[in-house]
Amino acid sequence: MSLEDNRKRAGKVTVVIGKTTQHSRLTETVISERKKNTNENVITNVGVEVICSRDGLDLLIFPRRSTFRGAGPLAGGGGGEPRPSRHLYCVCTHGVWPRYSRSPGSVERGGSTIVVVVVVVVVVTVSSSSSSGHDREPVQVMPKKKPIPIEDLVVPPQDTRICGTICVCQMTAVLSSVAIVYLTVAIYMPTMREFKSGISEDPVVCTTTRNVSSQKCDWSSCSEWCLSKPSGGCAQIYVNIRQNGSALLLHNCSHVVNKTCFGFDPENAKRYTCIRDECKTLTGTFNCTDGVCINITDAFRCEFRNTEPPLKCNEYRGKITCMSISGLNSCARGECSRILEPYNCDRRCVDIPTRNKNVIVLSGDRTFLARCDAAAHLPGYMDGDPLPRDVDDGGSSAGRQRIWSEEQDDVLIASCMSVVLGGSAGDLLATDCVNGSLLRQDVLADFANFSHLTNLNAQSDRPIVAGDSVAPREHKLLIAKDSHLHINLEGCVNTLRGECDVFIRRYGKDGSDHNARARFRCYYATDIPELAVVRFDLGRTYKEFLVASVVPVVMLVISCLTLILCQRTVEVGDDAKMRFKRKSLMFPLHDRELEGIAGRRPSNVDMDNTSL
Repeated sequence: MSLEDNRKRAGKVTVVIGKTTQHSRLTETVISERKKNTNENVITNVGVEVICSRDGLDLLIFPRRSTFRGAGPLAGGGGGEPRPSRHLYCVCTHGVWPRYSRSPGSVERGGSTIVVVVVVVVVVTVSSSSSSGHDREPVQVMPKKKPIPIEDLVVPPQDTRICGTICVCQMTAVLSSVAIVYLTVAIYMPTMREFKSGISEDPVVCTTTRNVSSQKCDWSSCSEWCLSKPSGGCAQIYVNIRQNGSALLLHNCSHVVNKTCFGFDPENAKRYTCIRDECKTLTGTFNCTDGVCINITDAFRCEFRNTEPPLKCNEYRGKITCMSISGLNSCARGECSRILEPYNCDRRCVDIPTRNKNVIVLSGDRTFLARCDAAAHLPGYMDGDPLPRDVDDGGSSAGRQRIWSEEQDDVLIASCMSVVLGGSAGDLLATDCVNGSLLRQDVLADFANFSHLTNLNAQSDRPIVAGDSVAPREHKLLIAKDSHLHINLEGCVNTLRGECDVFIRRYGKDGSDHNARARFRCYYATDIPELAVVRFDLGRTYKEFLVASVVPVVMLVISCLTLILCQRTVEVGDDAKMRFKRKSLMFPLHDRELEGIAGRRPSNVDMDNTSL
């Protein structure tokens, strides 16, 4: 059957746009109209060439180098023209596959006119013909997957949203409840104790006197994790509590010298363990504790008279002999003798220039020397307060009192917690000054060592002002001795970030290593002078308590209310899917979901026509 014969058999041909041959591979579009109970076929907008028609099917040719091996009535031949090689053949039906029997003649037709054309392609590779050059790989065209309706999904979108909401609310409720239980011990109870402790928010000054490592931990200065007691030993720091010293403003200072006298660092110093036979060659001055010695020869020069009989660490079994050596020892090639009191160890800081200096301020391991015009007392000044206005020459003002001037021809010396730059150029601000005194000019030479200056400051008996009201002696300000120092009222932290190690290194300096003792701001209660804390801020405590109370409680209430709302508005259908009982503004239903709920689903009469 030729193409023209097929056109005649097809009936009314509406439009013919192009014509194709095997060689030109042009496109011909045939648009036909199929009428009910006829053999006419419908081919809509497909660039093909119709070569045969049988039992309601059209065989189409695409310019591909493949042959068709069809299914159904066209499989196995029967009717139609011979099929050329190297072409892609397609079987087109009327939108659905017709039901047919094995006999080519018995075919049940569809009903009304159908516009959509379904194309099924089967690709088979054939041998190359003489008219072509190279074979092409087979090409397979798969039909497009039909989307699944919303009402036919295993888990509909609404069911997913409801399940997700319930799961999130349950998780939030559980976590909020656990947080409230934990915060009761970590925040709520400590906050109540702080408000009832009676500790004043006005800071005082603490000076470390002892740092003890104890295995019996009746109390601890700092421990990690407040929910458990410290085990394996703890650090106990003892301090002296005193009132704040005086604040001094040194005016118009020049030739300022900042000299730092470094002692040995016990944290990083090399340690010699005698039980490992490391003490057999010790030479110099060593500070030993339980058989572990640190060399302090380069940092201190010690003068002494009496010593104990030497321990010979350099002989056979010397490591057993020296395994418990302690105290300050003078060693020579492994023979160590313990130094007995009295002895004097001076820091090897001997080049401090004191010539033409009339102000000396000792601050820990640092020494400030300068030549200043005057010094003023700032009564009631605390760290961070604004400086009062300047004072006219020879007078005073509210907040600033002149106590010393260069014309007095004396040297002012004091021990202060910190020294910083003042408000004007050339001014120095010294805070918490004690043991202030005046020295004669002839007491100082051109240079002095750190120990000599420290002794002058401690032994001088000439106060700066009459009555010793400015920078007084430290013992006059003493409140309590050997008080227990805690990092906070609980003596513990919950951050697990190593805060206690930093705290002990900073505040545990008791002077046993011949370095300066730690001096810092602290807080105490008048009726409990045996306790001092470093961290105490009622304002910050109140804010933390407010946040820790509001956030978990609000989240718990919202989660519980949401779960109650879901309980009253969500139902489970016969298909085991959760849905709202009515249309909700929060979770609107799709129209197709509503149809599925009401049972108004599309008819399945034509479902059989969708299968092969």
